[in-house]
Amino acid sequence: MRGALDALEEMFNLDLRRMHRVVVAADFDEALKELSTQTASGNPIAYTNEDYALGVAKVLMLPHEAGAEVVPVLNANFAVGLVLVEETPGETFKWVAHMLHHELCHVHDHNGFIDAFSDQLFHPYGDAKMGETYGSANACWAEYSANRRCAVSAQRADVETTAQTFLSALLRTKDLVDSSICDYRYHADISRLMDEFERHGGFLLRSAAYLLGYLDGLDRTLAEVSVGAQRELTGSYFESTFTAIAERFRELWTQRDTVGWESLSDFENLATVVDDYYSIMGLELELMPDGSLYVGVPFRPETTPGW
Repeated sequence: MRGALDALEEMFNLDLRRMHRVVVAADFDEALKELSTQTASGNPIAYTNEDYALGVAKVLMLPHEAGAEVVPVLNANFAVGLVLVEETPGETFKWVAHMLHHELCHVHDHNGFIDAFSDQLFHPYGDAKMGETYGSANACWAEYSANRRCAVSAQRADVETTAQTFLSALLRTKDLVDSSICDYRYHADISRLMDEFERHGGFLLRSAAYLLGYLDGLDRTLAEVSVGAQRELTGSYFESTFTAIAERFRELWTQRDTVGWESLSDFENLATVVDDYYSIMGLELELMPDGSLYVGVPFRPETTPGW
């Protein structure tokens, strides 16, 4: 493992400062729960755990005596692919090495964030509405940036699989969210609805971010990678969001590499795209006079039983 880390750091000129440890966990879920206690909020650290996708790695920013540390957490079943001895690296080794490259790109980017925003990272940003949209926007940016940076080590199959994951998410997400909203009409538990929206609607956003990172990193278009995904996206409920986040991602990439980060407000335009996406999907976020967040669920034919 150490050899793979050193090789990737040197080969791709990665900034791995503040990475004092790598956690390889036999029980990935339990490891993240334990590390959650070290975060500023103490809230459980979420990862993808669905029938259609399963997370195998996570990079965390945690408070540290030196200010902050960046900790990659790897599922042991995933990491073992790096230590299988083969005379000629097979497809499994290449995939795992590329995914490790992706996670180390997160470390690289986190270090840049800590350098720029060290006094703000472990405190809530903005008002209650911004708190809802900013976290999702930042998570999407992180995946876009990491994939754009690590695209040089991607195999053709990696890109095609990511396009297929996005296409599958595009086809199922609106129906899943509509169903959750219909159920909400009966149970009236807004927290449950928001959790379900993040599981499915958030996954679609992140899938788009992964794919756009590859496309921009490899200078490819969606149609060149997946005719099917381009066809289904065109005229769909997600087309305007996909176009808008692509524009915001490219603006942020250019800003970071030219003038650098100025403040966390740099990401507010991306958070606005997320806010618009909530509305498209049937959830209206409104900041109340007392500073609390109100989530409106307007009645629409597709989300109102018996309409």
